[in-house]
Amino acid sequence: MFLANFNTNDNSRPSFFELFAQEQLIPTLKPAIEYLLSVFAVRYRTAQIALNFSDEIFSSLTLALNSYFIFKYDAFFAENFYSLKRVVVSEASTIIESPKDLQNLNTSIFKPLTTRTRFISLIYSVLLPYIKAKIDRKLLIDDNNNNNHITQQNLNNEELNFVRSFESQPEANRNENNRQQLNYYNRMKKNYWFILRKLWRILSAFTESWFLVYQILYMFDHQRYFTPILHLQHITLQRLSAEELQEQLRASKLAKRSRWHLISRFEAKIQKLSFTKRVIARILIFIAKWCLRGMHWITDYISHALPFAIFIFTLLEWWYANENRLMLTEQLPIPLPPEPIQQAAGGIPIATNKLDCSICNKKRSNSAALTTSGLVFCYSCIHSFIEKNGYCPVTLIPTSVEQIVRLYDEFS
Repeated sequence: MFLANFNTNDNSRPSFFELFAQEQLIPTLKPAIEYLLSVFAVRYRTAQIALNFSDEIFSSLTLALNSYFIFKYDAFFAENFYSLKRVVVSEASTIIESPKDLQNLNTSIFKPLTTRTRFISLIYSVLLPYIKAKIDRKLLIDDNNNNNHITQQNLNNEELNFVRSFESQPEANRNENNRQQLNYYNRMKKNYWFILRKLWRILSAFTESWFLVYQILYMFDHQRYFTPILHLQHITLQRLSAEELQEQLRASKLAKRSRWHLISRFEAKIQKLSFTKRVIARILIFIAKWCLRGMHWITDYISHALPFAIFIFTLLEWWYANENRLMLTEQLPIPLPPEPIQQAAGGIPIATNKLDCSICNKKRSNSAALTTSGLVFCYSCIHSFIEKNGYCPVTLIPTSVEQIVRLYDEFS
């Protein structure tokens, strides 16, 4: 059988590839939504607010979509797209004492979802990914900023005011206590975010490893649950049988007929009303019919329309990204060079010879630059200075050891 498991003959048990594909379907919708919001934000300033709340918008759409499918089909949207359903595993019936128990295994331990399990599934599927996304944005916004790079441009107001007040003081007032206070403040903030990022990386690595172990065990038929989240809920996924698919189609057709029958009964009753009320009622019925047609169209084609929309948005994002890249390289003027680095009051002077180190005043060896100021020193000189003081010796911009970049040039 296509996409079959390795060690099982149970046709109702989904394969690893089916479950992995359905897990990746909804997350691919998030970049499409963010791209759509970014396009509107460029054209309309008010749309920038929506772009700032892209996580909330995506979570709300996921909640609405999955709520509809879980209460109607006992499966989330992605699971229903792959013809899967959720069932509760009754742990009390998992003990097999005879071959007859093994033969009736599926009918004895799998039970349909209850309202409580549906709500718990929604919480796990929407709330946990939302919290993780917010923490990722807070701690790991940009891979280039993982070392907490602090520049003069991204200092917050409190740090900036402190540095400016420090630089505006006379030379006589800049005692060792002020320098120690500046160093202590920067080091505390750097260590705080460094520890948080490390802990979050460890927790994320442990969680992903835990999920990977479950998926490998499931693939080789040593585990009934595909993820630890499903195990916590005692829920597993099964393929829909042909009879269940036909039953879903019959139920959908019956629901449509009942809605149209309700409108027809209402149309029969308005004949006894006065002319004015009858006209108003016919207008309302006309609106209701079109709303009903739209609702039926959405429910019938949403399973196919959403994956198609994901593909279209991804294609547009790729197309316009390449086009904008070409336009930028062809049309934008050459940027002006940055202004020369200015020596801060209290900082050491910049060496007159460009090949010399401003700290030791000798020819540089093993050149290294600071990402905060762009100045180049000997690696040993600047590493010792930053490790001891925590700021650039020329500009006094707060700097960490992680912001030292080795240079491999002809002068090193």
